[in-house]
Amino acid sequence: SPNPDKVIIGSDGWLYLTERCFPLIMGTNLFTDEQLQKIKMKFDERALHLKNKFNSRLYFAIAPLKHTIYPEYLPASARISKSETRTDQLVRLFSNDTMVNLIDVMAALKEKKSNHILYYKIDNHWNDIGGFIAYSKIITEIGKKNSSVHPVDINTFEMDSSIQLIGGEAAMMNASNIYPDYHRYEYNPGPTCKAKEGTKRGYRSPEGFPYPWDYEMVRQTGDSSLPDALIIRDSFTDALLPFLAENFHRSVFIFDAWQYKSLYDIVDTEKPGIVIYIKYNCP
Repeated sequence: SPNPDKVIIGSDGWLYLTERCFPLIMGTNLFTDEQLQKIKMKFDERALHLKNKFNSRLYFAIAPLKHTIYPEYLPASARISKSETRTDQLVRLFSNDTMVNLIDVMAALKEKKSNHILYYKIDNHWNDIGGFIAYSKIITEIGKKNSSVHPVDINTFEMDSSIQLIGGEAAMMNASNIYPDYHRYEYNPGPTCKAKEGTKRGYRSPEGFPYPWDYEMVRQTGDSSLPDALIIRDSFTDALLPFLAENFHRSVFIFDAWQYKSLYDIVDTEKPGIVIYIKYNCP
């Protein structure tokens, strides 16, 4: 790799981020017990705020690194830890938590990967098919406590495979001309989908956030039998957004500059029945 501190080259045209990600997959940056307790206290406090004020529930989903879903294409110098990683620590931390509902989508992605490629070869993100699998797991878990919520049929969306992607990893190596664009399976709402663009409240993005136009996104279905939702997210939710929007009356998506904060001011304004944190699994 011409830029090995950021990207390494795997087999069969796969590229992987190295910066910040390798300590995670190798298990060399584990949380301390003190850090774990602080994380638990923060999320339990948020869940209690939601329950006491709005009788709402908090969900926390982790978007796995593609290194952990497709380790077979990593170079021999990269080894996935067979011991505990930060992800394992978080799953264990919240496994018996009665306030925070942690949703582990990794098993579902690993199970389905033989049918389709779920992540881009030359970019860090899952594609729309991988996103739909993660979405289905999230909504299935929410549906266990809310009978009005259940996964939509992917066939209600129209798939466009003609759109090409300039991969982030290829661009980091200044090698987009060497690593060809990879097909992007983009699912767009079909004629029977209900969610439309909704009215924003004008929440201000953090100072210096490079994508202020993505900070607040709103979708509405007009179906009052569905709960309202607040989704605190990063770019991995882009692939989930059209699917998630179908499951809620009003869904507000906040990209808070990778901070994943409590955002009590937005929570108290929106009064959501469900809050979902969707966090990319890299520090």
